[in-house]
Amino acid sequence: MTLKEIACQFDELYMQLWKLDGMAMAINIAICEGGLSGNAYDGALSALSDMTFDSKEKANKLIAELFTIVKSEKDVA
Repeated sequence: MTLKEIACQFDELYMQLWKLDGMAMAINIAICEGGLSGNAYDGALSALSDMTFDSKEKANKLIAELFTIVKSEKDVA
């Protein structure tokens, strides 16, 4: 993977994290305001958890790619 491809993927990851942050805030406000039983939020919390896990996996993959590039540059130098 090239640095340009990694940068583009990090940009996509940032947008996903921005959406996750908004979702977390909305869920937090909804829970704090009350009005519904706790299990009414199960689906939203599950989706948030799934998206967070996927984002962490993407970040780990991109970081590994970056370190591979850095290591190969060190080996050449």
